[in-house]
Amino acid sequence: MKRRLKRVTSLLCVFALCVGLLPASGIWNAAGAESGINGYQATMQADAFTEDGWAKAFDVDSSVEGAVSIDGTYRSAALNGKVWADKSVTADETDKEFNVTLSALGQTFASKTTSQTEVAFDVVFVVDRSGSMNFGQESTSQSNVSVGETRMDATVAALNSAAEKLMENGNNRMAVVPFNNAATGSWVELNHYTKNGNSPFFSYSSSNRQRQFSFEASGTQKKSIQVTGGTNQQDGFFKASEILTSAAIPEESPMRIPVIIMLTDGTPDGNYATQYYKTGKSGDGSATPEKLDNDSLYNTW
Repeated sequence: MKRRLKRVTSLLCVFALCVGLLPASGIWNAAGAESGINGYQATMQADAFTEDGWAKAFDVDSSVEGAVSIDGTYRSAALNGKVWADKSVTADETDKEFNVTLSALGQTFASKTTSQTEVAFDVVFVVDRSGSMNFGQESTSQSNVSVGETRMDATVAALNSAAEKLMENGNNRMAVVPFNNAATGSWVELNHYTKNGNSPFFSYSSSNRQRQFSFEASGTQKKSIQVTGGTNQQDGFFKASEILTSAAIPEESPMRIPVIIMLTDGTPDGNYATQYYKTGKSGDGSATPEKLDNDSLYNTW
């Protein structure tokens, strides 16, 4: 009885071993299955998806030195230089393929420490005082245009607004270069000014059938200049440039920024439209050795 049992057990073991040696495809196909991979009984399985791990790769605890809260999480420059790397594998069940994504990300995080540098402005206002500035703001004629409605009125209002704001800083300086046929470079010298009581820095008035552009400030004598003549913008630019390049810098002054602001009603007229003053000389352009067309002239600047 025992010998027969041993024989049966041995036969079963041999049968199981033979079955194990058969191809899996044979077993799968024998069962009549239509799924699997290349005829094998198998399924596609990828690792857990980690490609989005970068979102928290540089999170730090609030106790870390230099930690700064950004949208509810903390970042720190202490992790600058750290590199996050990832390999993510996804399975494409349709094409029976694996897709592999390799990612790397580093951090450069700037702390909130800021620095401030005090600066001061040297501003030269180049102001058109040609005859057309007496015209109405929308008119090409001076006929029946009273003070208060002219282009010069609009210019003076803009000048006063800018000058008052600029002079709020005691380190800022301003100068004024009026121009018509030529520019007057030393009319208002580069300096810091305060208002003379309630009087504005600049004004525009009509007296004895002449229109006057005026400047006054505390401690200075009021000066006026007539609004008439042509439009020689080039000379205005050169005179303003000379003021800035030759300006003395006060001791212990903060870094100074030079600025030229022109206020005008149009482009140069007549011969002034083609003048190019290398030496800054004034004139009607007839004796100027080098002339450029208007577009080239402005591109040169």
